[in-house]
Amino acid sequence: MMNRIRFVAAVAIMLVAAMIIPSGTAMAGIGSQGAGISGSGGPMPDNDALYLFDNKQYGAAPAQGWGEASIDHAYQSLVRSGVLSTWSGNKPKFYGSCRDAVARAIADRSDGEARQARVVGVALSLRNRSLYGTNPRDFRARFDGNWNKLAADGLGNDLIGWDANWAGRLRYQFNEQIEMTGRAYPAGVQVICVAVNELQPATRYSLSVTTQQQAPAGLSV
Repeated sequence: MMNRIRFVAAVAIMLVAAMIIPSGTAMAGIGSQGAGISGSGGPMPDNDALYLFDNKQYGAAPAQGWGEASIDHAYQSLVRSGVLSTWSGNKPKFYGSCRDAVARAIADRSDGEARQARVVGVALSLRNRSLYGTNPRDFRARFDGNWNKLAADGLGNDLIGWDANWAGRLRYQFNEQIEMTGRAYPAGVQVICVAVNELQPATRYSLSVTTQQQAPAGLSV
């Protein structure tokens, strides 16, 4: 399995239009949550990151684990890569957002009753390797830029068994949560976490196409 994290220095990024999903499309099994800062904003972030990873083969446990284990997997992947520091202020907002995302994914009943969920994506705004708020428009631009870079390399290495429809749903959920978190924290969005439950993605298609694209174990930064 392969985890890939993209982060770029704070530069002006052209805002790319988000993938449009028709109004009313159910985001079955997907839960998300974000965190930010209140009050006045400060200097611009000097980095940002996008973590995407899921590997749940049919009938098997996901490689990143369920619930808290999947949060640990995401957090430690970012720490090991050197993107995120172990400063104590990072962990509460990171884990809090992801725990809420997992709980929301489990609570979703669109595709049946789920009992567990896992983190599949985290977007971060950073300064000096710590969570740092940026306005919602800038956060979205950074997210879109990083998503497009990963997509250009093929999301099959990051989201094993996901088809284009489900990748589109994931992107849509990120953008929806950025908007909601931005309304709650207009001074600065810091972290967005997305989780899916055990029923998602739906296994109505063959997994062989994407699993054949799986890269050797490693971390691309």
